[in-house]
Amino acid sequence: MKKKNLIALACFMALPPLSAIFTKSAGRDVAQSKIAYAFTENAIIRSPMISSVTAFANENYSWWLDDQGVPNQNARTLLLYLQNSAYDGLNPKDYKADEIAALVQKSSIPAAEQAAYDRLLSLAMIDYAHDMTGPRISPTVIGSRAEYWRKPMTKGELLQKYAATGNMDQTLADLAPKDPLYGALRTELQRLLQLPAADAAAAKQKTQVIANLERLRWDLPRPERYIEVNIADQTLNAVDSGVVVHHIKMIVGKTTRQTAEFTTPITGVKFNPTWHVPVDLMMRDKIPVMRKNPYAFEAKKIYVYYDGKKSDPGIIRNMSDQQIRQHITMKQMPGEGNALGHLVALMTDPYIQFLHYTNQPELFAKEPRYFSSGCMRMSEPDSIASFILSTDMEQIAAYKKGSDDNNVKASQPLTFFSVYHSITLNADGTLQYHKDAYGRDKKIFDALKKKGELPPLTLPPKTAPKTAASGPNTPVV
Repeated sequence: MKKKNLIALACFMALPPLSAIFTKSAGRDVAQSKIAYAFTENAIIRSPMISSVTAFANENYSWWLDDQGVPNQNARTLLLYLQNSAYDGLNPKDYKADEIAALVQKSSIPAAEQAAYDRLLSLAMIDYAHDMTGPRISPTVIGSRAEYWRKPMTKGELLQKYAATGNMDQTLADLAPKDPLYGALRTELQRLLQLPAADAAAAKQKTQVIANLERLRWDLPRPERYIEVNIADQTLNAVDSGVVVHHIKMIVGKTTRQTAEFTTPITGVKFNPTWHVPVDLMMRDKIPVMRKNPYAFEAKKIYVYYDGKKSDPGIIRNMSDQQIRQHITMKQMPGEGNALGHLVALMTDPYIQFLHYTNQPELFAKEPRYFSSGCMRMSEPDSIASFILSTDMEQIAAYKKGSDDNNVKASQPLTFFSVYHSITLNADGTLQYHKDAYGRDKKIFDALKKKGELPPLTLPPKTAPKTAASGPNTPVV
């Protein structure tokens, strides 16, 4: 290998030594190692430290050609995935699928064009892997933060993934989420893309399916035990080893006070909690009422504190909003009327949107259940507390009879996920559409459209390709 290429590879610190990567792959021969080594040079093209001339210097081998310059099986496999990417809600044009198809169909690639050919296919694979493993748009579009979502696969991680098996088909198939919902949505999108563009109902469903496919690719891998609230269908799943142990109804935020999508650890449960009224909620809901009647909430045991000292609520009459924010706090004592109910999950809560019970259990009988100011209210709190604490219901009853503000730590913290999946998978494998009450699907769809990253919204009928969830990808004919 030329000295300048070795220098370029040394600059690319994201990758471990390639000799170490490939010696771990049993049965790999020298020729295969050289092929992957050449790909590494192609893969680093976007590194600011390396010029395109260095990264794609002419070599005696290619990752995408055989020794005679004929497009090989790697190239044909990649092309199939790029052509079928529309069924993932991606745009094949983003990966120059048509241009690659024209090249792959050639009997051979002239020597003078081989470097450009390698570059084209390598970058297409990198971009495809990026888009299949994380957000293509900023999560701020839906009011969330990037820290709560999966980071797209890097070039180095992609190379390592291929090095583990040497199998292009498996490498690309494994990029898709393993959630059965993803495979079902992919099949659904194929059906919808074959319907006329003028079909209004289908157009609405396409929006939802594409947005849900996109969001599923953002999801972090699920651990063995976790709790997930799906805002869109107002339910909670407590999952252990892939099995849904509890599936319960939830109350979530009003459309004007939406529950956020985020991830955080749950460390335990607080029993008989005191409710410290969040400042923004106090200013929106409590203070306007108290300006008319300062004592309106005392019957509910909601008290006023000035710089931490309990005070007469009438004090607010002569205070400005700024002074109230600076000096006044409100809290509600534990009891049956407490807004948090008799328990609340202990977790770092970036949006101050608690996971708790309620003093309005009658609302669980309604459909839909968008009633809170953002907090997530559980219909069966004792069952979820038992799950969090890995204990029985008898012990939960004992905790409920205990002291106020009784914090009980979990023996093993678990992860909490707040998500917005407006299409869910029924037990019989059928899809159930839910109303996009927060308009988040449309926001994702519109953001992708603005970037030109939507698939063609109408496609000719084709044979459905298999997905990562059901097996290797197969040609579309």
